Amino acid sequence: MVCSKICGPICRSNICQKFLNNLLDSVNVITRVIGVIFIGVVFILLSLVTTYFYYCFIPYQYEFKSIFSVLFHLVFGNWLLINIIFHYYNATKMNPGIVINTPKVPADEVQYMRDNYSYRICKHCSQVKPPRTYHCSVCASCILKMEHHCPWINNCVGMMNHKFYLLFCWFLWVGTFYVMTATWPLFKHCYRLGSRHAIEYNVDLQNWMMMHTKGEPHFFRTVTIFAWIICLSVFIALGILTIWQSWLVSTGETSVERMKLSYDRTRAKKAGKEFHSPFNFGLKRNWQNTLGFNNKREFCLHVLLPSRKRGDECLENKKYTLKPENLL
Repeated sequence: MVCSKICGPICRSNICQKFLNNLLDSVNVITRVIGVIFIGVVFILLSLVTTYFYYCFIPYQYEFKSIFSVLFHLVFGNWLLINIIFHYYNATKMNPGIVINTPKVPADEVQYMRDNYSYRICKHCSQVKPPRTYHCSVCASCILKMEHHCPWINNCVGMMNHKFYLLFCWFLWVGTFYVMTATWPLFKHCYRLGSRHAIEYNVDLQNWMMMHTKGEPHFFRTVTIFAWIICLSVFIALGILTIWQSWLVSTGETSVERMKLSYDRTRAKKAGKEFHSPFNFGLKRNWQNTLGFNNKREFCLHVLLPSRKRGDECLENKKYTLKPENLL
């Protein structure tokens, strides 16, 4: 009690508020810098695994498997790679849904309007927020249906780029699993060679490695082991994120909305009632809104293949992201 009486006025003081604002601004700047570094890390790791696929795995398939196996891995592997690059680029570069076309409120009237009217007004941007819009402190903007700010794409995940972010996660997750399972015999052989307690290994494969690398298999082994371990690590870490994001899409909510509705969900549970999220339109419709398909044909064209088509929800709210003169 005494502590709250002492700390309360201190926390509300102008000096303390200014210090906290400067601290948050510094954290946001660091987050943006880290985001640039993370993009570079993604590019390097993806390049390493791609090198492993073409330099190690495909020649191995050509030597020991049938031509049909080589063609299958070339087609399937390149399909995954193209989708990963396409969706990552769009998730990184596309406007996530920055709101710029809504009424503005004078800064000194924002608090009054928030206290006395039902309008959702951003205290940072001093503008009316459309439904399901939240402010991102890192981007310093209001974002339509903001999911979260992701340093791995150095961008917000919002209504306009959510599809690309989600499909990037899915294709990358499937891709890492595919590489691990398809290249397991090659990895197992190289790993045994590097072990002090290696008991046996494939003699034919070892002879081929010596010929393929012109008697210097060290780089081949290093790339194989390192790329496989990277795929395993990404598969585990990304799997948790992908499953969580897919669950949120299935329920029609974002991470922010899930957190904001937690109180209502808990209160309904205590009252013995079933909570119904206002953003849940059913499993099928939730996925259609996010990925932008209405039937099986559109699913194949706009989800399984690279496509910038998004759900009707994006088209309906795009007006908030355009300048008024661009709507004419």
